[in-house]
Amino acid sequence: MRWDVDDDGMIENSGMPDQTYDVWSMHGTSAYCGGLWLCALECYRRFNEELGHSHEVHRIEDIMRNARLAYGKKLWNGYYFNFDERSNTIMADQLCGFWYMCTIDDIIEPDLFDREMVRKQIFSLLA
Repeated sequence: MRWDVDDDGMIENSGMPDQTYDVWSMHGTSAYCGGLWLCALECYRRFNEELGHSHEVHRIEDIMRNARLAYGKKLWNGYYFNFDERSNTIMADQLCGFWYMCTIDDIIEPDLFDREMVRKQIFSLLA
């Protein structure tokens, strides 16, 4: 995967504005792109499950497991995901991946987006 430079399943930003925020630079793993990436992986896994491509489903599940671990290890501070690997500020859009999954259906695997972590993020954003 081209954007996973350290082969941990999670994509990294290059330090250039390489996402939908045209002038915001993100370095390494970022809360915004990481959440979207987890959502995209889950959608791709479901797509392959519907097609009966069990080998691809298992491959994506391995990537997702590693990506989620990397996301938490690199960014989770106990209350929210840090903006990126260089900044501990909070970004409301770190919940976009979770929100997009909610718009698809209400079946969100607990190991994809931990409900307690989501709750803590919301309280941190509202504080």
